[in-house]
Amino acid sequence: MHKTLTETQKKICRKKGKFVVRACPGSGKTFTVAAKMANLLKKWPYPNRGVAVISFTNVAWQEIQRQLNVSFDINIPLEYPHFLGTIDSFINQFIFLPHGHLVLNCDSRPKLAGEPVYPWKYVERYDHDPDQYFDKISLDINGEISRISRVDFKWQKVKKDGDDDKNYLNVKKMKKRFFKKGYVNQSDGNYFAMKLIQKYPVIAKNICLRFPFIIIDEAQDVSEIQMRIIDSFIENDLENLTLVGDPDQAIFEWNDAKPELFNHKARELDDIIIMNENWRSSQNICNFTYFLSDLDKKSKSQNKEIKNYKHEPVIWGYNPDNPNFNQLIHDFLELCKYEDINLDSDNVAILARSKNLINQMVLSIKNHPEKTNNNFNPWKQDNFARELLFSKYLFDNQEFQKSFKLLEKTYLSMLGGYTIYSDYELAEIISQKGYFNFKREIVNLINKMPTIDRPIGEWINEFKQNIKENEFFHLFDKNLEINEGHNLNFDEIFASDNFNINYKLSTIHKVKGETFEAVMVILKNRSANNQLYRNILKKDKIADNEELRNVYVGITRPRKVLILAVPSEDKDVWDKSFHEKQKTLASFFN
Repeated sequence: MHKTLTETQKKICRKKGKFVVRACPGSGKTFTVAAKMANLLKKWPYPNRGVAVISFTNVAWQEIQRQLNVSFDINIPLEYPHFLGTIDSFINQFIFLPHGHLVLNCDSRPKLAGEPVYPWKYVERYDHDPDQYFDKISLDINGEISRISRVDFKWQKVKKDGDDDKNYLNVKKMKKRFFKKGYVNQSDGNYFAMKLIQKYPVIAKNICLRFPFIIIDEAQDVSEIQMRIIDSFIENDLENLTLVGDPDQAIFEWNDAKPELFNHKARELDDIIIMNENWRSSQNICNFTYFLSDLDKKSKSQNKEIKNYKHEPVIWGYNPDNPNFNQLIHDFLELCKYEDINLDSDNVAILARSKNLINQMVLSIKNHPEKTNNNFNPWKQDNFARELLFSKYLFDNQEFQKSFKLLEKTYLSMLGGYTIYSDYELAEIISQKGYFNFKREIVNLINKMPTIDRPIGEWINEFKQNIKENEFFHLFDKNLEINEGHNLNFDEIFASDNFNINYKLSTIHKVKGETFEAVMVILKNRSANNQLYRNILKKDKIADNEELRNVYVGITRPRKVLILAVPSEDKDVWDKSFHEKQKTLASFFN
């Protein structure tokens, strides 16, 4: 990473008011956000007003924090009056949690349920019991019931015959009942934060006074509700707002992100700075990845160390009917060795679009001939089987700390039914039970679990026998049922969750924002939403298709070496797409 600011970065650091920064991959976006914040902090005049820097993931804001410390000598963690964290935590801390009771009409401070706090667990009492899906259903910007992940039954607001849909009414009543108790998932919290600001604009005014500078990183991932909240700050006289992002890297539409909102805001503010200098990758990689970019011109490599690196990215083909991932990975690692790249998880990454493909690769690497079905999901929605089995898998693989932490939370949640615990509440419960007594219970429970050298169906039956005389047996009896896969072994299910190798094996989503010396992106012939890539490439632009943006994020991670591996039947289509973009670019400059 370059240590001095470019003229463009200096301009961003000095600039005040409301404006947008569009930053290409490797342009030093995080470095620039940290630089702007550091520049403000070093001469900050207000004891009770602060700078708020907001991103969308923990990885993103923590990297900004690291840059503040390493590159700009800012003491971390930041203290009052400043804020650095996720947009959800900002909304929770300053809008929803202190004021949510005003719109929920609950008797106490609201409680966040479901991910990322802890999975919502509720035992189904009857078919289509909506309570089990509380965390998977929220409210859209218009206050209508909306699915935010998979739900096993359908509803519509009004049926074709004009009658109210029974499932819709049941779901709506369920949400209202839990809202009254103060339970919300994070999507609910964002919706009610929006409603709070609309009903009580003084909340937005106070935030604008409290934070005269708000910088939003990864702003292409903003949702409609979150943008409405941001708009309310603008309407209530926010002095300075910087939106930083890249619509080409918007890969969270499944989480309600809408990259077109970023583009619309750029047009609305009519003040945009383009960061098109690439400090991450060689020029050869910049040239290659441009075939998926929506920018008018390709990035220019600025890093003198690797700018002229000779390796040219290559598209490899593999047999999708009988993929030899072992050979594919072996060839890639040999290439890394030839290029004198150290093999470790910081330098080398193999990326896939889906967890299912990762699992296939892991089974291949571990010499399992079986491949799990792409749609395989043994876990029931309403029990704790996965957590219990995974805790034992971790234990037998010497991951004792992870194993105990997962088992403790799972055990207490089982005892409490579907109750969602904060860390404070967990500590309180453990204190009431007695710390050493509780630890003994967990150790005894681990000792009752069979070793993992048997199929999971056999493991479950043996575990039930081992604890049959225990007073809590009934809890495990109803929480240790699975849908399918009784004959599968633990490795086939959990291998990719706890797999030690000398490179990073990951989905693209998990490495967004990271940098590696060498990357291989492996794709199937169909995208995660079951579209054929060959059809996507023929008809869609990156601005219109999240699947292409996922590929773009993956292939823009490396500094020196890039391989894109696709099914052999699709290789010509990928090659053609790449060469056509290069021809278009050449004719543009000629």
